Amino acid sequence: MTTRWLISTDLDGTLLHPDGRPSQRAKDVFARLHEAGHVIVLASGRHWDHMVDVVSFLDVPCYVVASNGAWIGRPDGQSFVNRLIAADYVEKLERAMDGLPAVVIATTKDDRLILRSGDLAVRQRETWSAKVVDSVAGGEIYKLTVIMDDGAMDQVLLRLEQAFAGEPLAFARTDERTVDINAAGTSKGQAIMVLADRLGIAKGHTIAFGNEMNDAGMLSTVGIGVAVRDANPDLLPFADTRTHASYEDGVAAWLEAFFVAERVS
Repeated sequence: MTTRWLISTDLDGTLLHPDGRPSQRAKDVFARLHEAGHVIVLASGRHWDHMVDVVSFLDVPCYVVASNGAWIGRPDGQSFVNRLIAADYVEKLERAMDGLPAVVIATTKDDRLILRSGDLAVRQRETWSAKVVDSVAGGEIYKLTVIMDDGAMDQVLLRLEQAFAGEPLAFARTDERTVDINAAGTSKGQAIMVLADRLGIAKGHTIAFGNEMNDAGMLSTVGIGVAVRDANPDLLPFADTRTHASYEDGVAAWLEAFFVAERVS
């Protein structure tokens, strides 16, 4: 009997090409893996409904891990794990970022809310759809995000450390201008293990691909963690191996080698 594997991949900078889409090669590989009985998981810091276009293109049944593991479910919006942040943290985060070239974004089940109090230039540069609001009054908050100007990361991290020392929160630096904040214990790695346990798949039969530091927990938790060649250098110690860059179809190439040629590239 063929061993069933759980295969998880980050999207931006890992599976997706610069045009924001997976390749036809990746689509074909995932289709073959699904037909062979393997489980496909798309894991991202994105809001779940910002992943639907990728699911639609791949056209293969899969699970979705969104907001860095705070939301686990299916592409139709049906969730079975929700790890929330207290709404009180929004105002506290706004105060902590006061005066810095940064904005605060709250991800809820239905929306991304960008706080008007943030730096105007940074807010206007934000390309993802988000509703500008004066405050976030309650609601289910899956993730808070700080987006900033280049060079502001050290200041932002210092403010976060000062404002939230000892609080039950997890911080993930996702690129040079972005920090995500989730409830403590939330990560893509934790979410993948929840899915593997739910599906009866052993940890040794899990694979994950990533490129940024919010993928570190996922790559270090699964059986085989794979970093794309153009990944953040700080991520590499968390990976077991590497593959080609995202724009070179690294995910598809590695999976073809592992499952078809029975060797790891």
